[in-house]
Amino acid sequence: MQNNSFKVPLIQSAILLGVVILLLAIVASSGGENSPGFFSSVGNLILFCIGMSVSLIVSIAILFGVFLAAVAMVAPDQAASMAAHIKRSFICQNQCS
Repeated sequence: MQNNSFKVPLIQSAILLGVVILLLAIVASSGGENSPGFFSSVGNLILFCIGMSVSLIVSIAILFGVFLAAVAMVAPDQAASMAAHIKRSFICQNQCS
């Protein structure tokens, strides 16, 4: 099985996800009738992007926790080694030996 077989669908899904996020950002940053102008929309867009980033990080952390809890129900030693590997990967970021 080639590694390139998933390249095109991955790129297509990334483009689709980017378009959806862009549309959500446009909707979130569009003010009401009493909007003071362009800079308010840019400020709302920046706040939206920050909020999306924080919520994405929290969601991924929760998914890691649920996955490790499910693995721990079957093999606690394997879950502990996975958690240690994930912790080492995030703390060292390929700089530790």
